Amino acid sequence: MPTVYVFGAGASLDKGYPLAAKMGEDLLEFMRSSSEDFFRRAATFLEQNLPGTSNIEDLITNLQSRLQELDHAQSYKDRELRRQFGIHQGKLSEALRAWLLSIKPSPGRSYETFASRIAQPGDVVITFNYDDSLERDLRQAGKWDVSHGYGFPLGTETTPSDVLVLKLHGSVNWIVSP
Repeated sequence: MPTVYVFGAGASLDKGYPLAAKMGEDLLEFMRSSSEDFFRRAATFLEQNLPGTSNIEDLITNLQSRLQELDHAQSYKDRELRRQFGIHQGKLSEALRAWLLSIKPSPGRSYETFASRIAQPGDVVITFNYDDSLERDLRQAGKWDVSHGYGFPLGTETTPSDVLVLKLHGSVNWIVSP
């Protein structure tokens, strides 16, 4: 009988990924120390213009709120501020992808054990985690494929996926195929 598993925040700590509560702080540190000047400038702008940048969810929510507040800006100053927020939102997205790719997963075994010994065909995993460690370990165990593993077709491949992964934070498009 198929089983539904729910992996909450923190399930990827074993692999070396941070909790959301510290993710914003770590991402901005990555941006500040980057060799890319546009990442450094974006980090400075966001820290100076947004409250609550430690938690990634607060950072993104506050950024979206500021963009919406400035949607119908009348003054040149506010329209320019809206433009700057939009530019730095794009840089934040780029930095997030680069940062996640730079994290070298530790050899934590929890996902590997789950993938090889517990997950069965027809099972569904609901996850609140941003990274793709679970998918990589399920793929290595021969139980998951990106083309259908998220519940919708991705690309032109038709490889079935024995296990379905539902990512509630929607990080499917952050990183190229696991």
